[in-house]
Amino acid sequence: MHPKQFTRFAVLLLIVFLGLYLGWRWGSGSKSLEIALKIPNFEKSPEKSGKAEIPRTTPMADWGDRPIRYPDGAVQGEILFTFNDESSYRKYLWAMEQAGLQPLGQIDTLRILRLKTSVLSQLKIPFESIDFGFNYRVSQPAPPIEALPEGLFAPAFYNQTAAQITKSLEGDGSGVLVAVLDSGLFPHTDFEDVAVEELVLTGGQADDPGAEHGTSVASIISGSNGVAPASSLFIVRVLGEEGEGHSFHVAEGIIHAVDRGAKILNMSLGLYEDSALLRHAVQYAHNQGVLMVAAAGNDRYTQLSYPAAYAEVLSVTAVDARHQQAGFPNQSAEIDFAAPGVGIVAATEEGKSGQFTGTSAAAPFVSGTLAALLSKGDLLSPDQAVAQLEQSLNEAGALGDDPLYGGGWIDWERLSETEAERPDIALADIYFPPEASPGTNVSVDIVIQNRGNRWLSGGELVVQLSDSPDRQTFALRSTQPGEAFSQKIYVQVPPAQLLEKIRVTAVVQTDDAVADVVPDNNFKIVEFGATP
Repeated sequence: MHPKQFTRFAVLLLIVFLGLYLGWRWGSGSKSLEIALKIPNFEKSPEKSGKAEIPRTTPMADWGDRPIRYPDGAVQGEILFTFNDESSYRKYLWAMEQAGLQPLGQIDTLRILRLKTSVLSQLKIPFESIDFGFNYRVSQPAPPIEALPEGLFAPAFYNQTAAQITKSLEGDGSGVLVAVLDSGLFPHTDFEDVAVEELVLTGGQADDPGAEHGTSVASIISGSNGVAPASSLFIVRVLGEEGEGHSFHVAEGIIHAVDRGAKILNMSLGLYEDSALLRHAVQYAHNQGVLMVAAAGNDRYTQLSYPAAYAEVLSVTAVDARHQQAGFPNQSAEIDFAAPGVGIVAATEEGKSGQFTGTSAAAPFVSGTLAALLSKGDLLSPDQAVAQLEQSLNEAGALGDDPLYGGGWIDWERLSETEAERPDIALADIYFPPEASPGTNVSVDIVIQNRGNRWLSGGELVVQLSDSPDRQTFALRSTQPGEAFSQKIYVQVPPAQLLEKIRVTAVVQTDDAVADVVPDNNFKIVEFGATP
């Protein structure tokens, strides 16, 4: 999908005494995506080790004590075999059984075995029939408070439940099964009327210690305070007490959820290695028409974590109560949606609630909304539900998709609007290019959007810079519902040593005879400049 791509290549072929020795090596070459960032001091993609090396011999007993070089993030002592055909897969399982060996796990649908590396020296490997892979560590997104840089503005907390934020949608999620791949679920009064099924892949019970994260995620989707209160939940525990797991369990959970009939998969978790196993599982779900939603990650990197980084997965970033990017999310032009993710009131332990912050909180807003849309009377297809959600997005940041907000932040009033006439012209944002140098002239985009449900024609945009008495006036063009456009103005960036700021004030209004239903979004004031 972007910054990181994985390649495989054969590096050595030697004829040795007693047989054929074939060296196999694969690894990841990093292709950094340089993005001009609006919020300062973001990190680039996480550093990765070089090559992962697996010597390949026939038989493996000749391999003896040659160690495997694991890439960063891989689970030590394990290896994954993906078989190219069903016959080879079944033959190998039979051979393991005859040798008294057991795999650590298997996914029959994908013909994948999770093995201890000790098996490699005990059983002949049919190299022509398999691909090797690694099992990578997966975790909940890092706590956002640790990702916020010192001195960054404090995000505004919602301090509301998901139901209070989204209000009343036409659908309530009835008949829609949503799978939550996370850390489990504690019993809670929020779920008293919710049909809940559980599958634990980590051992133990779904409500073992560490289930708070999964409980909060689930309570945003379903239950008495959720976006889709009547949706059913399939809780798949793939993360342990410390919020950590591995890609095999996540892939296994995806397959189980799809086969169980889940229409939506929520994954508020991630890793920064493109796992072939996880990619295959995501493709399987996509081929079955299942919608997948994942958190963008809280590490302030210029790339998404996986599975959010896959094209088949809907990636979600977090905004605060002012609809500003929250400061901690990863950034990427591949982000699909921005949703509330700061100070969301969610279920925690049994009978308790607390504030939940992060892209982990934002992702279930999208999952819950899709569940509500799928349960509407007009019986939308999954693709139609996504398209309808996209039509409700409010433009933010740079015009079009951008690394901070993706397609924009979800406006549930637009999504559920029923008025025959709802004119709404909005001053969406004032976008200052972050790469601008002090002392230079730069263009600033005034972004305007028709957030109503009817065409708008006529009107004007008025812009004022700092304390200047002069105003710039621009005529508005006709816009269709949902359409956004920008008007460029030019300003001089103050020299850094002056520590001055430039203030841009913009107001937009139309000549429409029908009153604007949301006049509060017709103006915006933004300051730019160096800080001490």
